[in-house]
Amino acid sequence: MEANLRALAVDPDPARARALAAALGAAGLQASPVTSLEDLPAQLHATRAALVLVHAQPSAAGLQRLLRTLAQDVALSATPVVLLCQDTASERFATHLRTGVVGLVAPPFSVPQALALRFLLGELPSRSGQLSSGMAVEERSALLAHVRTFARTGVLAPVGAAPGAPQALFAHGELKQVSGSALQGEAALAALVAGAAGGLGFRELAGGAGEGAGVVLELPPRSSLDALVSSPDAADRAPENPLRLLFVDDDAELCRLFSSLLRRHGFAVTLARDGVEGFKRALEGGLDAVVADLNMPRLDGWGLLRLLREDARTRELPVAFLSCHDDYRETLRALQAGAQAYFSKTVKLDALADQLRALLGPQQATRDALQARSAVRLPLGAVGTQWLLLQLQARLASGRLQSEDGWARYELRLEEGEPVAATAVAGPHRADGERAFVAFLASRPRGALWQPGERAGDGPRNLSQPLAALLARAQAGLNERDRRVREELMTGASRVEVNSELYALYTQVGPQPWLETARLLCAERLTPREVLARVDTSPLEIEEIVRDLVRRGVLTLAK
Repeated sequence: MEANLRALAVDPDPARARALAAALGAAGLQASPVTSLEDLPAQLHATRAALVLVHAQPSAAGLQRLLRTLAQDVALSATPVVLLCQDTASERFATHLRTGVVGLVAPPFSVPQALALRFLLGELPSRSGQLSSGMAVEERSALLAHVRTFARTGVLAPVGAAPGAPQALFAHGELKQVSGSALQGEAALAALVAGAAGGLGFRELAGGAGEGAGVVLELPPRSSLDALVSSPDAADRAPENPLRLLFVDDDAELCRLFSSLLRRHGFAVTLARDGVEGFKRALEGGLDAVVADLNMPRLDGWGLLRLLREDARTRELPVAFLSCHDDYRETLRALQAGAQAYFSKTVKLDALADQLRALLGPQQATRDALQARSAVRLPLGAVGTQWLLLQLQARLASGRLQSEDGWARYELRLEEGEPVAATAVAGPHRADGERAFVAFLASRPRGALWQPGERAGDGPRNLSQPLAALLARAQAGLNERDRRVREELMTGASRVEVNSELYALYTQVGPQPWLETARLLCAERLTPREVLARVDTSPLEIEEIVRDLVRRGVLTLAK
């Protein structure tokens, strides 16, 4: 997959750690050995590694502490971890999820296994983030044990449950609440598991590459905020390039308090009174993140998140929600709102600004990396393609930007900040110019290689419009395509059209859990409505698969 991706190989034995790193290196990953699980978070902060390979058994206490540490760190929570262990029984669950432990492999570790992990990095963004157990009691118990052992954050519910049926919310592997049950705590959870005769389903609350994270910050009472704002220690700061936040809340006094607090910590703050106004402000651009209250008139926080995620112009924006109390029931609404991540954080006042900076850590690290005049690997999946292009434009940068996902290789050449040529190659298929530019924006790579200093004269030009015009056209096209997909799924496409060559390629490199549904759509030529009637897969997952096939040009829906 992508060249020069960084990885960390963890084993308490120095020789074995070096051997693991060497195998990863032979597969094209820039790997470093680590001998202490306790040192790993600091190493991750320092290296921004795209993958961690850990030699440890799932039940090891040190590993479980590590997984909870990563899950509770805004900057590290999306880091994929692969376990090298004898007990790989949980592999069937891990292969559906995007964050935390995403795979288990049995020793001895070899270069072919390392190559498979390199491919896994490109496949992660297309995973559904959903899984289910078998109907047997043992299978249901195994899924519950997996959620706890691997510090998962998400919702556990019976497969095919009706609205209002009991469902359990887990945060970092700990049970937080069971809704829809007359019982409480572990008793309610035991009844839920016992009553799920059709099997249990789990959906993680985790980020997808190229889409900003949504974070919940639990804040102290307003009296404490008033005290902090008036504190003599909170001196005004005026950094040269402040981080730009949109603060959305219908409480004018809270807006005053927070805007004053955040400005004194070096942020530039724009205010909006509710979700509707917040979305309009977000469309104006120029923001690094959105901070929003959950409960607002006209459009609440979850509704705002849904609008931001469904629009190509705002999809990359990180979103932080504010919660003034420890009420995990609100987490359940994140699923319907389309939240890509949900991390519960208890934030002390003096750490609030640090948490927000941690949320924007990948952006700041990218800005710092762009100061270098040598080739550099950038966390494209964490910051977003559009954001990165605007940063390069602001620097009048010239060079070559290369990335790769599980589907295609992309290259964009820039001269003085403006794109002048784009290519996308998927197997024997090649796209050039604006078509390749749009494919690059719609892709979901985890990283990109930026090579500065190369002039556009090194190859033919196939783009003539400035970046602003290219982005506007691409955003409009992507939004229209998504609208058509949603409309066809709701009103019913009467037929599907399939590009046979691209489908053949998809069967080789597409996400494994999606291939059966893709076969029904592309080989049997069933419509999405017909697929829904035939399989037990959730409508949300089928919509995600259809979107992926349409995005890659494999499938076209027609009436």
